[in-house]
Amino acid sequence: MAHGGNRSLDQMLAEGDSCFKARQFDLAMKAYQDLLSQAKSTKDTSFQIEALSQMARCHLTQNQKEEAKSWLAQAEEIASPSFPSGWARFLGVRGRWEWRNDDLKKATTTFKSMFDFCDEHGLADRTNDAILMIGITGSDKERVEWGLKGIEAAEKSGSTSSLGPLWNNLAVTYSELNDYEKTYDAFVKAREYHWRYGNETNKLYADYQIGWVLRMKGDYDRAMTWLRPSLAWAERLENYDVMAQASQDIGEVMIAKGAGSVGLEYLRRAEEYFRKAGYEQSGPDILTKLTARIAELSR
Repeated sequence: MAHGGNRSLDQMLAEGDSCFKARQFDLAMKAYQDLLSQAKSTKDTSFQIEALSQMARCHLTQNQKEEAKSWLAQAEEIASPSFPSGWARFLGVRGRWEWRNDDLKKATTTFKSMFDFCDEHGLADRTNDAILMIGITGSDKERVEWGLKGIEAAEKSGSTSSLGPLWNNLAVTYSELNDYEKTYDAFVKAREYHWRYGNETNKLYADYQIGWVLRMKGDYDRAMTWLRPSLAWAERLENYDVMAQASQDIGEVMIAKGAGSVGLEYLRRAEEYFRKAGYEQSGPDILTKLTARIAELSR
């Protein structure tokens, strides 16, 4: 076994990962800190590497780069291929650090190394994660190639719970290539798996993304049948990220259909929600573009 079978540490790691996936970062940090403390007391280096790496990732996901850098440096001090699970987790976070710092070529190299290592050591989930990230950081050709490769590998290995994120990333790749027909098909597949295996937040995003791509295709009436329910759902969950994006899309649909004043009001709501979602730190370019769009329409 990669870790050595300490069940209590496995459970603590699973708790942290569960909170992280739910974007409950404060709870995730607490779980990983508890894991780190316990792993130190039992001298389990692999779990220490995983805890430190994930603490870095918690901060990195929130664009808190200095904090992320500090935790990742601590992980790097003890990370070694001698601890397969820890090393795989470390490579995954190091690659994300490189990605977030716009060194896509280096990040892709890291994720390819992670893929080879995990494939050699039978770490299926980490293998899928490496493929998933190459589908983000690689060249256009690599992103499509590895996205499809990841889907094929997940299907062969029976890792069906990873197919939602894999199809999702492939959809994003197609959207950035402006192929909205393939984007739509991929988001539909992603939704199928998110609804089978994902949590409520995964399902919300999956539904919202169908509405978004229909808007991008110019199919406004169908788009609204997804965007309006997604906005209402996000409001119930107080998910300001989806509230912001759905409001922006509804606003643009309204403007395209000639209801400019209604559309502008939705864009103003979107701006408020983006701020509440923390985009001033995590996505300032998105907020700047939206503010400029509102100013243009307000003249």
